[in-house]
Amino acid sequence: MAPRKAGPGRRVILHIGLPKTGTTYLQTLFAANRSALAEQGIYYPGEPGEPSQHMAAWDLRGQRARGARDIRQVGQWDALCTAVRSTPLPTALISAELLSALTRRQAACAVNGFPDHDVHVVVTCRDVGRVLVSAWQQGIRCGHTSTWREFVAAVQDPAERGRHPARGFWMRFDLPAILTIWGTAQPADRITVVTVPPAGAPPEQLLRRMAEVVGFDFRSLREPPRNDNASLGVAGTEVVRRLNIALGRHLNERQYTQVVGGALAPALSREGTDHRYGLPEADMPWAEAEANRQMTAVRAGGYPVVGDLGDLLPRREAGTRRPDDASDEELLNAAMLALTTVTDWSAGLWWRRRKDDQPQVAPAGVRVAATSAGRAVGFRARQFVADLADRNKLVSRAIGAYLQRRGQR
Repeated sequence: MAPRKAGPGRRVILHIGLPKTGTTYLQTLFAANRSALAEQGIYYPGEPGEPSQHMAAWDLRGQRARGARDIRQVGQWDALCTAVRSTPLPTALISAELLSALTRRQAACAVNGFPDHDVHVVVTCRDVGRVLVSAWQQGIRCGHTSTWREFVAAVQDPAERGRHPARGFWMRFDLPAILTIWGTAQPADRITVVTVPPAGAPPEQLLRRMAEVVGFDFRSLREPPRNDNASLGVAGTEVVRRLNIALGRHLNERQYTQVVGGALAPALSREGTDHRYGLPEADMPWAEAEANRQMTAVRAGGYPVVGDLGDLLPRREAGTRRPDDASDEELLNAAMLALTTVTDWSAGLWWRRRKDDQPQVAPAGVRVAATSAGRAVGFRARQFVADLADRNKLVSRAIGAYLQRRGQR
């Protein structure tokens, strides 16, 4: 494909994912450091009053939240293109992993949305062993109910590729197919593959690789990310999976995201202690073959690579657990944490939205009201002494003696 003409020095970097390749880390880091990026001539959209990159990607794909009549996406892609064209900064950085799931026509629309810019596509990719496990867990966080064995068996079976749950995996993680789709909109030398460093590497290593492609000093991004996308852990994932079965997709997508994604999942992520899980040994041969297929496609396509293609090979990690290996005790503890979190969240929401309390009867006269207030003061005093008894042995013994003699009197 012949290079497109662009205005002098004007660039758009389209970071299209793939999902589960450190995208949340990068996006929250970019958002927290917009000023530092702008000082280096890079515009990262999404300030208050600006279009949302995430919603723009939904709009370009035509996606809407299931059952929620959500119209926030309407016109967001065109608004994002307008914002990019309007900025005086020479480079615009757009990062939305949903762009990796576009059709050929939609990919061409994405590139053509910036006719006065030199568009470069960046594809981050990760070893397929970690991706397989993370994709299953992410599906559970989105309401899916497949067990690990059901999911991985479907992904590995060519006959199941067109059905759930394998269909979603191959739409989002088939690196050769995604590169081919974007290759119809851009020449190969403008599609850069960035590999995610192996497990255990510092996250700054991925940032350094992205900085090399985009063109900024990674050391200048000093503000930490404001949130993350931490793992649910083995037990937490299984609790949410069983919850999804019980819910039966009764909630619409926004309701589910608000409660499970906004309250339950973060609590399980923070409190879990079983996050070191990995690909079972039985699935390693398939993952190695898939990784080799991906590496061969990248080399054959002539795409620039930042990082090491060897990072795509799955690694056998000592001390990791199966992604579905949770004991009954771990499940009980995770379930109690989930119940506590949702109860606290629901009670707080009710309290904020409750109406002001009103008297049950007409307001009393001054004398009656004063007498009632006196009884309230007396009750609070007795309650104070009772609470003090829980912390003071002398007070506790005094109350105990009083209660013992009370019946005798």
